Amino acid sequence: MDRNQSKNLFLFIGCLSAGVVTGWLLISRSDRKNILKIRENYRKAGKWFGGQNRKVINHGKKSVSAFTEYIRNSFEKSIPDLYDATEEISIEDTGTVNTSHA
Repeated sequence: MDRNQSKNLFLFIGCLSAGVVTGWLLISRSDRKNILKIRENYRKAGKWFGGQNRKVINHGKKSVSAFTEYIRNSFEKSIPDLYDATEEISIEDTGTVNTSHA
């Protein structure tokens, strides 16, 4: 979910919340019933939004992990392993390099 979609989601939830509150306040019920109904709706909206938030965070973590793995694999393919490349090279006490397998 990109930044514009997040902003649109927040705007939608804000407008929806304002409409719900206004609607419940304008209907003819006692104030106590209105407050309880508004609280219930806010709890439901909060649970839904919390679930959406967790989904976005999990998706972001998966995307970052996949990107990190892609970069790691790219480096491993393009850069030779120096341990494997120098495994059979021995340095003698004289300071010369000996590549024979004796």
